[in-house]
Amino acid sequence: MLVHWGPAGRRHYWVYGAVATDLGYAISVADTTAGDVREYRIAPGRPTAPITSAETLPDSCRP
Repeated sequence: MLVHWGPAGRRHYWVYGAVATDLGYAISVADTTAGDVREYRIAPGRPTAPITSAETLPDSCRP
């Protein structure tokens, strides 16, 4: 997983990740300041797709 601060003026974090398995998983990304949580979930037996979220936690950097 990679969590990266988005470009200036966008005020949110980007989340990227990849998993090479057909096992199920749940990954939670939490903003401990604002209390926002985003969850990425794949059921067992399904192929996984990369996580490429450029809009994760949009209110995480409120002034």
